[in-house]
Amino acid sequence: MKLDKNQIKEIKQMIDLALSHLYRNDISLISRKSHERSIAFRFALYFSKLFEVSTLVNIKDIHIDLEYNRDLNEPKRTPKFPNGIVPDLLVHKRESYKKDILVIEFKTFWNSSNKKSIKTVNKKLKELTCPENKYKFQIGVLVTINSRRDQVEINYYKKGEVEN
Repeated sequence: MKLDKNQIKEIKQMIDLALSHLYRNDISLISRKSHERSIAFRFALYFSKLFEVSTLVNIKDIHIDLEYNRDLNEPKRTPKFPNGIVPDLLVHKRESYKKDILVIEFKTFWNSSNKKSIKTVNKKLKELTCPENKYKFQIGVLVTINSRRDQVEINYYKKGEVEN
């Protein structure tokens, strides 16, 4: 299942809108420097509501999962991460590689290990979106949460490369 340009554009718009909802409704999580998982959860709630009314909702058996680390009964692994990976948010069909749509990783500006962490996430997203690998997510996204909405950094990955 391949997304067309309009569907990719729609996903990017949903990400942008979900971030706006997050900053409007849950800024206290960000101002208090809450854990990345708390922020990812709230983002996922907004994103899933947008997904439910999108053109993508007609794709059967699609799930939105947080911290989903399974590949059938085994950990999700890639060549550069043989011990396993735990993506923050996936839009995919469980137990299949044919509907790997979106993978999102979140990072926060207050995390002191961010530079090292972002390098790791960069490798992870390149692997998860590379069409030659087992997982073939069509879009990868790194969202770096900042103190204000207009300071959020979004990097897109496609076909194993940074798109921006």
